[in-house]
Amino acid sequence: MNPTKPRSIVNHFRNEIIPSYVRTKSDLIRYVLKRYRHEAPISNAEFVFDLRCTRFGGVIHDLRDEGWDIATLQHKEKGKYVYYLVSSPDDSQGENTLRLV
Repeated sequence: MNPTKPRSIVNHFRNEIIPSYVRTKSDLIRYVLKRYRHEAPISNAEFVFDLRCTRFGGVIHDLRDEGWDIATLQHKEKGKYVYYLVSSPDDSQGENTLRLV
């Protein structure tokens, strides 16, 4: 990473440091979907306010085109949705499972 240019993405999410190899918003969305796939799903508010990814829907669309299976579920609160990774192209056979949220 260039030390003179500040990183354009957040440094922390859910009280954990984002690794330095995550350099773009697309990398960030890939990382959090994989990292939190077995934990609480990521809400649209977290994408916008915590991760500062206002155009996360476009990245999710592109990832789906690349073969990522990302579930979108409506939350009980109006206008709130949650997203979680079901599978990605580089998963092993055992990772491709649906879960209850």
